Amino acid sequence: MKTSNKNNGVRAGLTILEVLVVLAIVVVLAGILMPPSTHNKSRARRISCVGNLKQLGTGLRLFANDADGKYPFKCFTTGSTNVDVRSIPGGWSEHPTNLWKLFQLARNDISSPRILLCPADRAKVPASDFLSGPTATAESFPHPSKRNNALSYFLALDAKEARPTIMLVGDRNLARDSDKTDSEPGRNYLTGEQRLGSTDADVKHLRWNNDIHDRGGNIAFMDGSVQQLTSPKLREALARTGDTNNLIWLPQ
Repeated sequence: MKTSNKNNGVRAGLTILEVLVVLAIVVVLAGILMPPSTHNKSRARRISCVGNLKQLGTGLRLFANDADGKYPFKCFTTGSTNVDVRSIPGGWSEHPTNLWKLFQLARNDISSPRILLCPADRAKVPASDFLSGPTATAESFPHPSKRNNALSYFLALDAKEARPTIMLVGDRNLARDSDKTDSEPGRNYLTGEQRLGSTDADVKHLRWNNDIHDRGGNIAFMDGSVQQLTSPKLREALARTGDTNNLIWLPQ
């Protein structure tokens, strides 16, 4: 007489529920063990840059509150006198080399020189402190090896409290030409002093270079906001200001 193996305790395979549980475990382990994607890293650096600009914007406004509404570019020290940098004789072309001094001037309201460096900006080097004089080291922001080399952001010299749509600080990777390929990253950067304007002729070819935020950038405005902008949105933001100057100094 044949005996059945129907109840011998052996199963032919897994149930659907057990398969789903195994798949869920595999997905969780993959998320833990696999390195973050390039996209996620890029997004994290962009968010960190936004945080830097928020802190910078706040610090610069605090400086102005303690200086009768004047921002560092209107408190530039020449000898014993504080003047607007635009009134210094001798031509403006050399002045942007002193951009770092304007941020150094606001050091008491900026928590650390590290927020002057965008985490996506591989061409710059970090500074550890704002120390100057005998206490400074090679890692201090005023050291010749740092200064503009430790600075990722431009400063707008037309910033006014009464104009909330005016720029204050932003990413340095600005370019102005019709070449959209960027076959040589960095070659089209704007440098020194620039007037961005707000007319179609001024902003027509203005864009972000591709080697910091992948053809994007961040700008802190006078209303306290920080906007992540594509090149078209950058041009729109400038057009909204209605300001024919939009004078900025860049750290290159």
